[in-house]
Amino acid sequence: MNLLEAMAKRVGFAFDREDLKTGGYTPMGPSIAEDEQAKLRKLLLGALDGSGTAALNVSANTHPSMGAAPEIEPTYTPRR
Repeated sequence: MNLLEAMAKRVGFAFDREDLKTGGYTPMGPSIAEDEQAKLRKLLLGALDGSGTAALNVSANTHPSMGAAPEIEPTYTPRR
């Protein structure tokens, strides 16, 4: 807590040491990571059980070293 107190004083941020002891201070990083992981789990489970959807963008490689991209006829018909 001494380090946080010194850092806060240096940047002009005021806080009460009791806030730190009682949980008034919570770093945002772990919370953001947990939220992102929950979203990824939800998307993955939806994709695996068929209840979710995923956007897919398919494009031809147009790098000059690859030459012209071949024309491809679509063979997939989405379910309705």
